[in-house]
Order: sequence, then C-alpha cells, then structure tokens
Amino acid sequence: ISASRAPRRAGDLPGGRRNAPPRADGKRHCAGSMLAVLVVATAPAFVAPPRGPSLLSWAAAPPRAPAAVPRVCRVRPSASDGASGVGPTGAGGKSVSIEGVPLSSGSPVICGDDYGNWWAATVIDVRVAAGDADILVHYDGCDPAWDEWLSAASGRVLPRPEGPPVAEAEETWRDVGEGLHPVEDAELLARLRAERQAKVDQWQYNTLCGAHGGEWVGTAVLYRAEGDAPRELRPAGSRSVASRAALRDAGRADDRAVTLWEGSPDGAGPARELELVPASLRAARGHMAVGGAFTVTHATTVPVPDSDPLVITVCAGHDPRRAAAEDAEGASAAPALEARVRCTFGYAPFAPGAGGALARALEYVEVAREVRAGGAASAPSLEGPAGRGLYDHEAQASASGLYSVYCDGGITVVAPMALSQGTAAAVSVDWDAGTMRYQADRRAGGAHDGSFTTLELTEAVGDGRAPQE
Repeated sequence: ISASRAPRRAGDLPGGRRNAPPRADGKRHCAGSMLAVLVVATAPAFVAPPRGPSLLSWAAAPPRAPAAVPRVCRVRPSASDGASGVGPTGAGGKSVSIEGVPLSSGSPVICGDDYGNWWAATVIDVRVAAGDADILVHYDGCDPAWDEWLSAASGRVLPRPEGPPVAEAEETWRDVGEGLHPVEDAELLARLRAERQAKVDQWQYNTLCGAHGGEWVGTAVLYRAEGDAPRELRPAGSRSVASRAALRDAGRADDRAVTLWEGSPDGAGPARELELVPASLRAARGHMAVGGAFTVTHATTVPVPDSDPLVITVCAGHDPRRAAAEDAEGASAAPALEARVRCTFGYAPFAPGAGGALARALEYVEVAREVRAGGAASAPSLEGPAGRGLYDHEAQASASGLYSVYCDGGITVVAPMALSQGTAAAVSVDWDAGTMRYQADRRAGGAHDGSFTTLELTEAVGDGRAPQE
C-alpha cells in the first residue's frame, strides 16, 4: 500500500485520525495504522476519498465503465474541522437529472475514482451555467477538505443504488449482478486473507520450481535404526540416485503443477512421486519452500493417519553465487542451485512407547548429495571431512532423545529417535558447502501427522575452504 503521512489537526476523526487532502505529488494519506488497513471492521474511516489507490481496489474487479458499478466504499462520519476550501456557490435550489433521478442538495450519490472504486457521497450544491451542470459533493465520513465539484456529464457521479440498509459495520458494497449488496466485514477479511494466501502459495511454488526444477543425480547413503534401546542409526549401504521436478503448465494459474520424483537412475528399485500445486505449499498440508530449501511430506493426503508410516524430506541447495552476493550486500536473486543435500526421514506408525505414550519410532534416514544432471559439476560422492554439527542449535535446544549423524561431505543430520504424540519436535540438516553453510530446520507440533509449523533456512558465508574435522 502506498500511503503518505500528513499533519494531524484537532477535531478530526476519532482518535485524532483524519482523511487528509492530497499532497502536491498526488499521493493520498490512508488514516489509521497498518492494522486498520488489514482489519476493516476495527478502524473507522480508514478509507481515503477518490483518486488514490486503496486496499479495496485490490479486491475489486479491474476498472470498468462508470455505468457498471463494481463497488461502493463507505466510511463512518467524522467531525468536521471547518477547514474546507470549497463551498456552495449560493446557487441552491437547482437540480440536475442523472439516469432519470433528480439530484439536488442532500441527495445521496456515489462517485467513481480512477481505480474502479465507488465512494458514498452527498450532494451539497448544484450549479448550472450555459447548459452545463456541476455538482458539489461531500464524501461521507471525510473532512470537507475533500469536497469537490464534478461535472454531471463526467460519468463519475451516479445516484446511490437502493439496497438493504447498511449497518455501521458493513462498510463495503459489491456488485453481484442483480444489484449492490453489503459485504460483511468478516467476509471481506476472509476474502483478503484468501487473496494473500494465494499470493504466498504462488511465491513458494515459483521458488520451488525455479530453484529445484529439472533433473538431478547423485549418491545416497542409507542409515537404519538398529539394536535395542538405546537404538542407533547404522550405515546400511549406498546407492546411486536420481530425482527430478517436472513442471506441468497449461498456461492457466489453476492448472499448474510440479511432480517430484526420486528413485534410481536406471529406474530399478523403489521410487517416490508427489504432485504439488501452488495451494499444496502450506505447512498444514506438509509442504513448503523458501530460498534454496524445501520440505515435503510423502503422502497422498495430510494429515497422515496414525496407522500409516510418516516419511518426510528436507532439502537444502547450494548456490555458488550466494557468498559473493552476501559479501557485496547484493540483492536476493533467485537461487541458481548447482548442488544440494536431500535427506529423507522414515518414521513408523504410532505405537506405545516408553511409559505407554504413543510415538512414531525413527526407522531410517537417507542422505543424498546431488548435482544437476548434465551440469558442469560431476556427480558428487559423500566423501571428505564429516559434518561439524549444527550451526544454530535453537531449533533443537529443548529437545530430547536426539540422534546426530555426522556424514562425510560436511553434512550433519539431527533427528529425534521417536516422535512422541503431543510433543513438538524438529529435524535439522546442516551442510558446510565451503563458501556457504546452510541449515534447514523443519519444526512440527505434537500431531506428527505430516503437517508442521515452520521451515527455517539459515545461510552463513563460509571461509571458502573445505570443511574441517
């Protein structure tokens, strides 16, 4: 929202707020706080009169001809500060007819702006000269400084549509085809939240596809939980792996999807496939992407039933340009990943654990290091110095029953050996890539059903050297 501040004057809107006149640069001031901008019902007179972009114009349909009224914005009345520089001409008693409705002093009207919004107003005066009529209007709920003359032939002034009585809390109107009807504040707020969520969904979808789209190849090492309590993760072999993110884009925003596939390069052995649409990328639905990291829940639906195993993946990618951009305080460009670490965690169905509490036991962890297929870098192996632990321990600070795997290639994986029902937990992947160090933390609440609370990515500039012991 582009808004500018203007000096306050006494006697304006309740709480000292007011709708201020336009500045020299044409910008308008939206009265109230940012909370007032988002929560329509709680802030009186948050809307500024015409010719400035408003929050409601985002939710409205694109501007149309004045005859097709998309929306009427209403605000509660405010006390006048007597600062009006525009007044009646003394030509009172005159009237003008618009769309067959006579308008004179006191007539309710609506006035359109350049953004497709229509604002409730009242006629103050009408003047007629040489056959041309002008109407002086006062915008309901706004200071008289906003009063202005509008040509009756401009198409910007229309008789106010008849409709159901408007309660004080019903500040917005919409066009539903057969006429204007009031929109409840809760409905408007829900609509704005839905629009914001859709933008966040699309941003995450673009982030995932842009950073991880295409084919990847690499090597993976499997660690299985073995032994009696306390159980341990022990190496159970390595294999070549391949994965890809294939996009389906039919040109429509509602028909876009990315299919994540992972398996063996020769197609033999087990494989997983997961299709995601923009709306899938929400923590409550088990998937999220940020920067060069993403996490997914391998399940047809989330929540995952207690009787089914829980399989999740956390992936962190390396962009060689990132360190130079950080040193130069560069802008956040889209990641250009050349390599990544992809860790998959497999937990068993819920079963009684220690003390009889239900818990999911960790069965395996697979750590894969991959590069883009056909890229300049050769397929990586999990060799070299082991990981050095977590860069940031905050996500695991209060956890218990953790197991850390210090993998070759500068990788550290930390996960709880059991996910106890009702107890929050997190899995963490730390990767020292030399010039950069990355840590991805997936935090979950106590349900452990594939949903989670946050995906956090920490990036730190390294010293450019290979990780040390």
